[in-house]
Amino acid sequence: MIYERPHTLLKEAEQTQTAPDRLVGLLRSSQPGPTLVCFGGIHGNEPAGVRALELVFEALATDPGALVRGCFVGIRGNLPALEEKVRFLGEDLNRMWTRPRIQRIMAREEFAMSTEEKELT
Repeated sequence: MIYERPHTLLKEAEQTQTAPDRLVGLLRSSQPGPTLVCFGGIHGNEPAGVRALELVFEALATDPGALVRGCFVGIRGNLPALEEKVRFLGEDLNRMWTRPRIQRIMAREEFAMSTEEKELT
């Protein structure tokens, strides 16, 4: 099992255009398998999910056999809202996860997106 703390993922984050502070943690097994992605902080006034992910990654880091196969990724959701400690800044990010909505957002130029829409991209 490979445990990578967020700061070690800077190069990978830059390649994927993902802010390194968005990533809580990444565990990769040497064996292929499914990928589990968990989000915390989709609502900025609910930081407990982020803290729970941090605790899970800390615990798993101490057990080399914890992840038998596959990959486990922990991600912070709405960074601007988490920083402001408010549910959302413009619109509820948790209500934006529909295929048609995401397709419309992805078709827009970034300058025309709301804060939460930018968090989806």
